[in-house]
Amino acid sequence: MPGELKVVAHLSEPIDKYMLEDFAALEQFVAAELIFGLVQAVEGQLLAGDGTGQNLEGILSTTGVLQQAFATDPLTTARKAITRLEEQGLEPTGFVFSPADWETIELSRTSGSGQLEVLDSPVNRAARQLYGVPVAVSAGLTDGQGVLVSRDSVMRTDAGIAVAWSENVGTDFQTNQVRARCEVRAAVEATRPGGIVVIDTDGTP
Repeated sequence: MPGELKVVAHLSEPIDKYMLEDFAALEQFVAAELIFGLVQAVEGQLLAGDGTGQNLEGILSTTGVLQQAFATDPLTTARKAITRLEEQGLEPTGFVFSPADWETIELSRTSGSGQLEVLDSPVNRAARQLYGVPVAVSAGLTDGQGVLVSRDSVMRTDAGIAVAWSENVGTDFQTNQVRARCEVRAAVEATRPGGIVVIDTDGTP
């Protein structure tokens, strides 16, 4: 069901409890690594989750989102995506690209000159903006596919990330071992699917 909160969790390997007592920073390190991995997983689900089982229904799987076909080059295509929203009176608030696609956009060259576009470029590398719209980079997107969202078109809801330790897994209690579980309840709610544009950044079928 779209918008339904689902649990996304990571579980650590068993760790000797005395190691945690002897090395004060170990517990914090393990928790930080689990949180990092969880955030990466949730980000991928928010964008590309297929909605099956415990998977979130991500933006790319949402019915009713707009599609912007590749046009000439990534810069032109991105600008046309902005127009799709502005034609509806909507305000574009953020692009999302894969790391490789954003690199391609940042390194765009003036046609025929071979020089990097610095003057009059729609790319603001320092502020990470494209045509004045903020850009986020996510490994959760496949190369060749970007997303542009408008204000109030997507809502992410969650109950906050929690990390808990337990010895109640398998034989952990018998062997003086504990594990950490990091989890969050998250959902994607496309409040206005027509305010989301999925962008073909390379024209590959």
